[in-house]
Amino acid sequence: MKKILIILSFILVLSSCTSEKEQNAAATAAAMAGAEDYTITHAKDGEHKELVVTLKNLTTNDPNEKMASSSVLTIFGMITKEDYKDYDRIKIEIERDTSTFREAYDISKLEMAVPILKNLLEIFRKDAKNNYPLKPDMVDFSIMKDSVLQQFNEYLIHLDDDYGKLSNVAVVSFSFKEMKESGDNALIAHVLAKNGLMLTNYTFFISLKSKKIFYIGINDEE
Repeated sequence: MKKILIILSFILVLSSCTSEKEQNAAATAAAMAGAEDYTITHAKDGEHKELVVTLKNLTTNDPNEKMASSSVLTIFGMITKEDYKDYDRIKIEIERDTSTFREAYDISKLEMAVPILKNLLEIFRKDAKNNYPLKPDMVDFSIMKDSVLQQFNEYLIHLDDDYGKLSNVAVVSFSFKEMKESGDNALIAHVLAKNGLMLTNYTFFISLKSKKIFYIGINDEE
């Protein structure tokens, strides 16, 4: 008997059975993204085993790349190694009208990036001596000018003095970029900080190899 193989998709769904933590994480990501509905499943895409979260009918017009990266940060922050031991990627799908955006994030890169992003937020919080803790050993001066560090710290002080103390700071999106000249991979983080009614957007380029910052942008145009 001849077997007829019908290929419906490159993605083979392995199981719809997800843990309670995964379900809660997906629900939280959907709520934060303003999605009217969502689905979550385990799937296989080629050689990769994935947790796939699909966000449907978003009520925000923020770029898909931004929504996907912020959603994966939320999800990864709410699950444990026990949850993701059986897959190597988290895929975020965003369905808008008739189009679908997809972005897959390697667990190995998320494990490197998330601690860096958490440490990054600490540079906005003053230390016990009332100083901002961004220090020279956190910066790659072979790429970034010495003056940028001083300018950044002075800008934070200016915001405190003119608009009030920092009330909130968060990573709103991130991405990875291969630096062809150095052969290094960079983590690009977009951070939103609030002082009083003043909102400031920061962009950081951080080496995944050295964990050092080599670019700081303030209110860069995306």
